[in-house]
Amino acid sequence: MTDKTKWDYVNNKVWADNVEWVEVKSRPLQHGSFGNTNASKEDTKSSVLTVRCYPHEKAAWVKASKGQKLAEWVTEALNNEAEKRLP
Repeated sequence: MTDKTKWDYVNNKVWADNVEWVEVKSRPLQHGSFGNTNASKEDTKSSVLTVRCYPHEKAAWVKASKGQKLAEWVTEALNNEAEKRLP
């Protein structure tokens, strides 16, 4: 909060120059942007896979992806391999 903004604990709102700024639900206010709501999906990817590798390995993977995004290519490759190995 700055000197120009005030927090209304009763109504969970932030006021700036006596004008309601952002309605806050149950999380601390970081900024007024809540992301692209048009891009929201019903079924979201919420797990993250982080891999440490050598630069020459990543370069080979990027080259093998042939213009496809690396994350998409890796996901496709892992899914294909998993289908082969599952009974």
